[in-house]
Amino acid sequence: MSAVAALERSAVEAGRSMRYPFAWVLAVLPFVVLVLLEARFGFHGLGDDWAQYLMHAQALADGRSYMDTGYIYTRFNHWLGPAAAPPGLPLLLAPIIAIAGPNLLIIRALMIAIAIAFVILAGWYFAKHESRPMGLGVALMCGLSPALVQNASWVLTDLPFAAVLWAVFLIADDERAWTWRKIVLITALGGFAVLLRPIGIALVPALLAFTIVRYRDYRWAPAIPVALWLVGIVGLSLVADIQRSSVVALNPARILAWLEFTDWGWRNIAFYRLTLFYSHLYPFPSNTANDVFHLLSISVMLVGLLSWIRRSKSSLLRSSYSVWCRKKTSEIFSPASTSSPYKTLCATSIW
Repeated sequence: MSAVAALERSAVEAGRSMRYPFAWVLAVLPFVVLVLLEARFGFHGLGDDWAQYLMHAQALADGRSYMDTGYIYTRFNHWLGPAAAPPGLPLLLAPIIAIAGPNLLIIRALMIAIAIAFVILAGWYFAKHESRPMGLGVALMCGLSPALVQNASWVLTDLPFAAVLWAVFLIADDERAWTWRKIVLITALGGFAVLLRPIGIALVPALLAFTIVRYRDYRWAPAIPVALWLVGIVGLSLVADIQRSSVVALNPARILAWLEFTDWGWRNIAFYRLTLFYSHLYPFPSNTANDVFHLLSISVMLVGLLSWIRRSKSSLLRSSYSVWCRKKTSEIFSPASTSSPYKTLCATSIW
């Protein structure tokens, strides 16, 4: 296919994918209604992550140092930390706090808007690259996830990170040429993904793999954001201790130790087995019936997933998906974290 033909096809598909806005409203409406009903019961942000984000945002709003939060940290306990949370979400919240104070109603409204954006972007991607019914189905099924509904208004980075990632995939997998506008957008969005959650650095090997696969079409253009990110990381490391604001190991010896601790990923795979079960729910009162249901539903899911992987072998989404799976199976997390369907839903929106 010539470049001109690919450009024309991409423009047509982009227009078709978001036609019939009423259908998209209907697909997202159940999610919005369920989120608002859930939000009536107040803020359920368990743990300490959300509080640390708010403390950093308050420090920025007050003009204090980002680290001036009063947070007590010790390097002798890996699970208490990091000393500073990644700055992405605090940067979003700081203007709100500066203008309206720590108003949780406004802050939660922002988080809900971001959650809606994630659902729409994930659906839009598949509407554009597969079919409109599949895109609408992805949006609808994501929005009906109890884990997603419960967490939509929480002050956490999972959903903002997921929304930014899907925006990157949507832009990068567009068949149109890699213009400077496209490169700047992907560089900015990908960089912000890293600021939200350091695991966003997985976009680096994913984009490099994408560059190799699509070299004939785009030459070295997809690798330019990677070069700019690396320059930014090196520059930032000269003025800040970025390891203190990251739970991602940057030391090769620590990475090797983590891989060995997780049996090179096999230990975490056992935890993510529970994630699959939770994400497909337990609709029957009988344990046996639920086991049979999980076996059948997950089999159908895997067939669809493998079929999609085969068809999308030259997309950035597939490259990112492969890198993400390898990364998640080699991390050290508590069973409660790895077994949460919320993590998997945010990462892929397919399940």
